[in-house]
Amino acid sequence: MIIDLSKSRERYFERWETADLLRQFVGKTTSIYIKDLLELIREGGAVCGTAESNLEELIKTRQYHLDNLSLVEKIDSLKDKQLLIIPADYRIKADDCRELIAYSNTSLLKLDSNLVQRLVSGKTAKGAFSAAQKREFEWSPEKVLEETFDYLHENKGRFISHIFVGYSWWGSDEHRKIVPVMNAIKGAELRAFQNFAAYKVMIPEIRKELEEGKDKKTGKPLTDEKRKRKEKQLSDYKHYLSKKRKEGKALSEYIRRIKTDISDLIQLGNSFRKDTGRHFRVLSRSHPKDPYQIRIFNIPVLFKNDPEIHSLVWELNGNCYCPDKQHRSDRRSSFSGRPRPEEYFCPHEIASLYGLKRYYERSSSRKRIHSLPFVIPTAEMMDYVD
Repeated sequence: MIIDLSKSRERYFERWETADLLRQFVGKTTSIYIKDLLELIREGGAVCGTAESNLEELIKTRQYHLDNLSLVEKIDSLKDKQLLIIPADYRIKADDCRELIAYSNTSLLKLDSNLVQRLVSGKTAKGAFSAAQKREFEWSPEKVLEETFDYLHENKGRFISHIFVGYSWWGSDEHRKIVPVMNAIKGAELRAFQNFAAYKVMIPEIRKELEEGKDKKTGKPLTDEKRKRKEKQLSDYKHYLSKKRKEGKALSEYIRRIKTDISDLIQLGNSFRKDTGRHFRVLSRSHPKDPYQIRIFNIPVLFKNDPEIHSLVWELNGNCYCPDKQHRSDRRSSFSGRPRPEEYFCPHEIASLYGLKRYYERSSSRKRIHSLPFVIPTAEMMDYVD
């Protein structure tokens, strides 16, 4: 996640303008021209995302060949101060993009297809596995996603030109559950950003509680157990903030400068339906003072040996009303005359569930969220996306 700390909080998550991107490499505050890019090319500061390597000749002739496999390798091997130049042919046209993101099922990996069923369990079924079969085959998200993406990678030559935006599966309610991969990434980013807010807001609060010996919420004296827990929490925060980033500065330097406050914390509301439903207050990226009030249902909050661990997790759904969910969730089909709506997971729901999972890990309850059906972005994946 790249944030321009010179901007206001409302603009932290805006898409960068072309000029802003280029100025990282060209080093000009005025207008940028082709001659500036040619100079950058001559200095080895730019790489071309085509089969051709002579960028100067490429600009003159405008003739090139696309090469998806080598483009991935070039992105992976880019240096921090190198600009990647990608021809317009790689851009998906607006109408096609809308079709792929909001309407098409061909852009989704089907996690309950016979192919994936066979990869994970060695068995297949007519349609999606039942809850009983998921329990029998220990149909965990980690195992299913790993097998599916490993298969894609092993057969990358076959799939490299096919456009996938995410993955899906059928719930027992006959609703298609849809997770766009970028939403999984953005959800993790939102969770990380709320952590930044927590470091800024919570550290002073914990210090004050320890100094006064009182719990802020209840006003009661801290028990020995609570004091030890808060001391451990404060120590963990300090240790994390002292870590150096690749450019050499400690994370605390960025947290000090970042503009965030208590309104950027994801707040857990009341639970219901034996903890499988919960209210959340989730930050808005563009309107920080106007957070979303959402509910999520069928949350897999279960004891360690509960047989539903591998089945309930696939029944999740939420009711966030953000524009992302409203405008990118329009796949519809019919089955025996009945509509089969979809459950589209937005970044706010994903971030909330990550936060709830962490909450149970820290609580004294024996219940846990053992897994979630979302791709967890690694540091390498985030570098690639950035």
